[in-house]
Amino acid sequence: KKTYERGANRISVVVGIEMAGQRIGYIVKKLRTYARITENQNEDVDVHGIIHDSISLLQEMYLKENISLKLSLEAKEWHVRGNIGQLQQVLLNMIVNAKDALRWKEWRSNHN
Repeated sequence: KKTYERGANRISVVVGIEMAGQRIGYIVKKLRTYARITENQNEDVDVHGIIHDSISLLQEMYLKENISLKLSLEAKEWHVRGNIGQLQQVLLNMIVNAKDALRWKEWRSNHN
């Protein structure tokens, strides 16, 4: 029985490592997309795609801080012409600034 339990624990650890590796691979892929150089390159941009990518990029970090990001998009599609890298940077900055503002508000209410 002990051999079985040790084997099951090892399998559990290996599965956990494999899942973590897949998450890291996904995050790296998103970072590469985000970091690609698109200076002065305007293209048709799927805004919903940028929103989904931005949230998935931050989701893991925010969950560790007990913050969940919820997404509800009303429009079926939303395309604009612009620079994908700059648009994603603006969106990421807005999400991070919103989190920081909420944390600051929470801190102030606890220290007054």
